[in-house]
Amino acid sequence: MFYFLCIPFNINKLILETLQLYPLLDPENAQSYLKEYLVLNDSLQEEDRKIRNKFARIRFETNEFIAENQLLARQRQLWIGIAIGLFLLAILVLIIISQRAKNRNLRFQQQQQEANQEIFNLMLAQNQKLKRENKLSRNEFQRNFTMAYWVK
Repeated sequence: MFYFLCIPFNINKLILETLQLYPLLDPENAQSYLKEYLVLNDSLQEEDRKIRNKFARIRFETNEFIAENQLLARQRQLWIGIAIGLFLLAILVLIIISQRAKNRNLRFQQQQQEANQEIFNLMLAQNQKLKRENKLSRNEFQRNFTMAYWVK
């Protein structure tokens, strides 16, 4: 009776327990109860294996998905690192090129300044020579003028 009540609700554990107890109550049909028990037990074990396999497959696929995501994340980090490295390298190259241009410009200005200084020194020396010569010629003119004045 209990067996027939469990079947519509698919309460398999209770059905199995009932099928185990029926041979004690009805030994004449024990063989059929045992067959039914074995069939139901096998089908339940198979169903259980299917469910476990399904969850194992889901777990495996999830683990694969997680591993793939981690690999992609590491690859993305690597590419970001390479991009940042190349960006910094490009900035460094631009800074070096800029500094070389500034150094070239400063060397040119320094050479220009030195050339201007030398020109100034030459002009100053020339001016001093002219002043000395003017002074000498004035002195000589004065001497000659004074001598000519005294000689008369």
